Amino acid sequence: MAMSEQHHFQQKQAYFGRVMEEIKALAYLWIKNRSKASDLTWDRWLKFDLEGLGV
Repeated sequence: MAMSEQHHFQQKQAYFGRVMEEIKALAYLWIKNRSKASDLTWDRWLKFDLEGLGV
């Protein structure tokens, strides 16, 4: 893979990672504020403990 192609691919991976982090954060805030799972914490959300989320 040429150097410029590799750089372009790495930029796309970084962008995708940022988008996923934004989705996780917004989903956490929405669920935390809209559900009865008031004991939901950011740490538990990152572990994606479905049992702990009441699912």
